[in-house]
Amino acid sequence: MNKAYDNMVFNLSERVTSATHILQKTLKTLGLVFAVFWVAVFLYASFYYYYVPVVAQERPVHFQFSVCESGIGICSFPTANVSLSKDGKSQVFNMGQRYTIILELDVPESDINRVIGMFMIEMRLYNKNGETVSISSRSASIQYKSDLLRSLETFMFAPMFLFGYMQQKQYLNIELFPDFVDNAFNPSVGLVLEVKSKRVDIYAGLLKVYAQFSGLRYFLYSWPFTSAFIGIGTNFSMLGFVVLLSWYNSWLPWAAANQNAVVKVILAKNRKESPPKSQPVRAATETVGCEPVMGGDGQAAVDTLILSRPAPTEEDSGLRLRQPRSVDLP
Repeated sequence: MNKAYDNMVFNLSERVTSATHILQKTLKTLGLVFAVFWVAVFLYASFYYYYVPVVAQERPVHFQFSVCESGIGICSFPTANVSLSKDGKSQVFNMGQRYTIILELDVPESDINRVIGMFMIEMRLYNKNGETVSISSRSASIQYKSDLLRSLETFMFAPMFLFGYMQQKQYLNIELFPDFVDNAFNPSVGLVLEVKSKRVDIYAGLLKVYAQFSGLRYFLYSWPFTSAFIGIGTNFSMLGFVVLLSWYNSWLPWAAANQNAVVKVILAKNRKESPPKSQPVRAATETVGCEPVMGGDGQAAVDTLILSRPAPTEEDSGLRLRQPRSVDLP
């Protein structure tokens, strides 16, 4: 009875130990896969952030002008200075990237704007030394509406106009640079906008910069989910291969056994003239690094360095013994 109970307890403990071991290995594997996956996601996100620039950027435009001495009216062209950098580094343009620069003007449908017709707008890009890098000029005008059309529009949307939900104004989009590429050796840090009219009425202005993608950037931006799946999958495969290769070299039994390979070096130093066969040779043997290492077959192996040198002779030592001469005494 006790023996059967002991066997049952022993089998149960073995099963618990095996299950615990399997659970630990499973948790370690899942944790490793999870870590590799998030590293792959981080690498792809970093690449996308640094390689694909911002698609659309906007900068407010604040026009300034000189007032006449009488204090009424405009005596200079409205101008605006827009900064494109911070601490001397461009924050809008990436090197080698094509951009479309558009100026959006919010103008009222006033009588003055209908009378002046067309007017010119000029944009000058300058570098950090204040030198002009590029210049562009475009013409603009508000859309024409007949008196009848304006009367009908006012009548139809009168409630909206009264409560302030709508205004009688137009948005003019002037494309100043359709295909602008910043110079890497002379980057632009700001721009100056000038309206070549003293009578035009302007509510507000907004500068819009759109990036034109091509090649890999176009694919990454146009198909974000497909590119993310391919990029993360590629990173995960490469990182997984590196992890498996590291595990293969570190944890396999034969790799651990081959790390301590047995090396046996025998050095022999021989003289130019070998000693006579009749003379005995005295050998000196030294053993270096006698630390036992377990080989592949489980037996102890010892790295041994054997130095063999023949015993020195009289000729080798360079000393010759003089033979005693016999002297005949008278």
